[in-house]
Amino acid sequence: MPTIEQTVYVSKEMLGYIGNQPTNPPGINPGDEGFGLYAPDVTDLNTYLGTETEYYRLNGWQLNGADQFANGQFWSLDAYTGDGDPREDDDPSHWTEIYAQLTPKNDLVNGLGIGDNYIVLEIGGEHIMLDFDGTFSDVPTDVVYEPNRDPGGEGAPTFDEGEDAFDGAVCFAAGTLIETGNSPMRVEDLRVGQIVLTKDHGPQPIRWISSQTLSPAVLARHENLRPVRIKAGALGAGTPSSDLVVSPQHRILVRSKIANRMFGASEILVAAKQLLELDGVEIAADLEEVRYFHILFDRHEIVLSNGAESEAFYTGPQALKSVDAAARAEIFRIFPELKDRDYRPEPARTLVSGRVARNMVKRHIKNDMELVAA
Repeated sequence: MPTIEQTVYVSKEMLGYIGNQPTNPPGINPGDEGFGLYAPDVTDLNTYLGTETEYYRLNGWQLNGADQFANGQFWSLDAYTGDGDPREDDDPSHWTEIYAQLTPKNDLVNGLGIGDNYIVLEIGGEHIMLDFDGTFSDVPTDVVYEPNRDPGGEGAPTFDEGEDAFDGAVCFAAGTLIETGNSPMRVEDLRVGQIVLTKDHGPQPIRWISSQTLSPAVLARHENLRPVRIKAGALGAGTPSSDLVVSPQHRILVRSKIANRMFGASEILVAAKQLLELDGVEIAADLEEVRYFHILFDRHEIVLSNGAESEAFYTGPQALKSVDAAARAEIFRIFPELKDRDYRPEPARTLVSGRVARNMVKRHIKNDMELVAA
């Protein structure tokens, strides 16, 4: 057995089954408009395998100290059959090996076998597309990956890109002021039925609220759960109005011309952890423990938190797994449709994640532009 040097966890939407080797689009050659890496009738890997796995893991060896996918590496692929957080579950009975030795195929189609957010993996003539921005489904789809898909990127996905498969809980830290329409209230003073002012639907009642305290021991064990502090004015003039502390995956509203150019939407939602290159945004390492609060409405909403627009709880599948069984049962009682594994709630804005989000932040920094334009 090889010595595993790296494990990458990914969601089912990130893995597409290609089958035969990808080529260039029929009749289109290098230099022609529309040239790229072409694969017809791609479905998610689940459809090909006939399974309902939500998460997978890639175990890599012969990496030679790299932090990106590259030729010469080897990866096995396992499907997760447990019901917890796969990143915390090492029980061998909860993992089933699907492929024993996949290899990255960077050199396909003039070097387009790899891009900023994707890599083609091959075993025995079969090809798997790992796309960290992927939305593969059971509907066969022709895909084309063009050169410079993500201008300003680094040319290959890093091993931590899969973290964006795990939404985690969207939480406000205790002390956050939430605008109610009458006056701001501390999040810990809010109750079910309390009216809160939302950006899209005006005054709305809270349907569910919960909290959890992460002790110093928990934060020491799970550094990825440490809160992010967005200092006053870090997003734009007066935004937030005072320091805002949220969970790393808590999405913040970005409104700018750059966002519009990159994503075709002037307003998008980006996880706080993707903003860490901004001056005034940092890991709140000084907090020995943190009490997180989750607020849920009838739909995904944007609220004012310390004067900054950010999301309330988004009931995606991994976010639901991040709360305990009792809380999850209570949410299912209020919103039974969430029990359907294929149900996906409509987000309040386009959700931008991973390296694409970080590149957007870099563009704002390079152009000296605020993330929240007036």
